[in-house]
Amino acid sequence: MLTRILHTSPELRQYVEDLRLNLSEPQRRHVCNMADALLVCESDKTLAELQRQFVECVDASNMADTLRIGPWTADELRRPVGANIVTEAIEQARTHNKLDMICVSLDDSIAKKNKHTRHMAPRRATFEPVGWHYDHVESSPKKPRYANGLAYLECNVWVGGSAVTFDTQIYLRENRVRAINRQRDPDERVSFASKNTLARQMLHTLQPLLPTGIPVYVLHDAWKPPSVGGMPRLS
Repeated sequence: MLTRILHTSPELRQYVEDLRLNLSEPQRRHVCNMADALLVCESDKTLAELQRQFVECVDASNMADTLRIGPWTADELRRPVGANIVTEAIEQARTHNKLDMICVSLDDSIAKKNKHTRHMAPRRATFEPVGWHYDHVESSPKKPRYANGLAYLECNVWVGGSAVTFDTQIYLRENRVRAINRQRDPDERVSFASKNTLARQMLHTLQPLLPTGIPVYVLHDAWKPPSVGGMPRLS
């Protein structure tokens, strides 16, 4: 495959700047390179394959080091990105006179792993969130199915005929939380949150970004997350 990127997109570099992450210049360059390559890469999104999208680029191990020691948390990165995406989608819909209603969809899913993949290795935590989960897609009333993988809850916003992802949160079962915390120091332990709690948190964070006077509908699966502040529930 021919290389596709000679220079990183100036608009992308400005976008990363606007996130105000505490990055050194090399870290900022690696983050921009990875983001740009993810947009154009049509094969497996491995770091090595992303590195091959550039005419000139450092070794893929430098990208891995940036992700491993990057001075941010997932929440610190997701919040400004999600807010920016939703705000821009609403402004575009308003510009094209399509801001007549907003739909918010909450959907849980499983990123499936090989059945032999294990969440814990001896003396070392690996793939901490991976575990066995009930697969409501493959199951039937008389034959439940379970999948090994990463369970997550996703919040998407539909506005002006387009859909954007506002937030994605990992869901951990209570027994998985206990297992993870046994391997961590007290100040690094995680708290259990049900899918309803995760849904409520995402809706509370989203609500200040939505314009007033526009109907907002929340759509979800049968587990029925709670409605928040005037956002009606649609089964």
